[in-house]
Amino acid sequence: MKESILVDVIINLPVNKIYTYRIEKKISIGTIIIVPFGYNNEEVYAITITDTYKKRLNFPIKNVISISSSNSLFSENQIRFLKWASKYYLVPLPKIINSIIPNKIFEIKKGSKEILFKNKKVNEELKPRLNLERSDKYLQLLINNIKPFKNKDSVILILTPNLYKSFAIIDFLEKKYGKICLLYNSKLSDNEKKRAWSKVIKEKRLIIIGVKSAIFLPFNSLNKILILDENDHLYKENDRVLRYNARDCSIMLSKIHNCKIELISDSPSIESIHNVKTKKYNLINYIDQNNLKPKLKNIRIINSLEKKIKKKIQGIISDELLEIIENYINLNKRIVIIAPFISDIKNIKDELILKNQYLKIKSVTKYDFESKKQIYSTIKDLKNKNLIIGNHSLFNNLSNINTEIIILLDPDKISRKTSFKSNEAYFQIIYKAVQIISTNQRKNLIIQLKDVNNKTLKYGIYLDYKGFIKDEMIERKTFQYSPFYKVIKIEISEKNNKKLDEIGNSIFKKLKLKLKNIIISNSGLKNRGDRFFYEIFFKINNNKDYSKNKKSIFEEVDQITKINQLSNYLFTMDVDP
Repeated sequence: MKESILVDVIINLPVNKIYTYRIEKKISIGTIIIVPFGYNNEEVYAITITDTYKKRLNFPIKNVISISSSNSLFSENQIRFLKWASKYYLVPLPKIINSIIPNKIFEIKKGSKEILFKNKKVNEELKPRLNLERSDKYLQLLINNIKPFKNKDSVILILTPNLYKSFAIIDFLEKKYGKICLLYNSKLSDNEKKRAWSKVIKEKRLIIIGVKSAIFLPFNSLNKILILDENDHLYKENDRVLRYNARDCSIMLSKIHNCKIELISDSPSIESIHNVKTKKYNLINYIDQNNLKPKLKNIRIINSLEKKIKKKIQGIISDELLEIIENYINLNKRIVIIAPFISDIKNIKDELILKNQYLKIKSVTKYDFESKKQIYSTIKDLKNKNLIIGNHSLFNNLSNINTEIIILLDPDKISRKTSFKSNEAYFQIIYKAVQIISTNQRKNLIIQLKDVNNKTLKYGIYLDYKGFIKDEMIERKTFQYSPFYKVIKIEISEKNNKKLDEIGNSIFKKLKLKLKNIIISNSGLKNRGDRFFYEIFFKINNNKDYSKNKKSIFEEVDQITKINQLSNYLFTMDVDP
């Protein structure tokens, strides 16, 4: 039997399967083709995920209809990156590709000839670099990194944790570098995304500024990757099918493109510090935290538990804090209140209005930073308000808001969240707030919370980053968490909550019996807003049979999802939650 030339493809439809077609000539990975699909042989777009290969077949197979004029939409390096993401995050490749392809992308016409880069041996110079730098120095740092590429054909990717920061940086860089700057995020319109993809495909000189979704652009080559505030939890995707971390994905992206990558932060994540200690990252520009002394006289702590016992707090805001707020407002000072979670913002605002109806309050959430128009409208609105309430999205952008008073209201609620990373998140908010007021003599910090003797609070107030890292490393090693163990979570969701608890317990017991060499626990039924789900956790030693155990987890969960009685249940894998 004669050999056929075959190619494996993913169909641009919501189907979780890889298909094989016969083709008359050789084509490369990432080519867009048109194929017959389904019983009626509808003509649909498909993306090749392998080079063509020869094989003898003893069964009929459909032929590729044509090669699309849009055949340079996906680079070989991009497909390699997506295959890695599929394997690492335990999500089938068709699901990933169909979730990241924006609408109208297939309308882009063929661009310049694609240049493919083969990996060279990674040398010490290309090892990821952790750069400790204060956030007020970021703009100069960006200029220093872009300068060597200024007059060359080069593509630089700059990642930021939120849209507000992206817009601030592109506004700054466009004044220096003009049209080679490109903004990308998931909030762009379909036409804007189409134009951005087209530019990345065709242009040889680009500075791309984006949030986490920018890592999925069709790069032919990358010359430098810069990740600002690498410790920020917003780099982790928590809501979609692919629960990726853009910081970690960028490390792999730099390996595929054989380019330099720099992770920038004034208080790096536990994982990044561990990677420095294990020589996976190089540490540069080390800042001695002792150079910045905390301005303790500018910090005031209010014990809300004590106030409650003395009946000097009704609701959320103590009488003492309300008096402070009113006094500063009377002095025409702007106040920013940072709530622990987005759900707390409305309650704080309602209580303040109830206690003083004359306060001009502006509440800010991530939904106010979803487009350039909204951001500029929010900034304009902030100028007319003397009291601003927000959470993480606002806190991250305090450097752009003229305020003399920062109030952290119940920040210790963050540390009580059931996540092994909650203590780190709590430390980061205290640490950064103290940094802000310690670099500006006119700013003051007020913290109202229950646990005034918390060790993490003290580390943050005294800017003792080293002390916190040391304690947290010991804690995580003891309780088998990242960076010493890999954590994988399964989220099971369905509308029937009572049945979900029962099914979840049954699956948990089944997995414990099957995977006896893996640490497995469950946290039972939980809710996020109006959605209920059941959580099961796996812990795998990073050094011992890691790949084998990870594969076993995927295979067992995959078998469970195929049980007919569970067809209405949604299973989501979350690696490094």
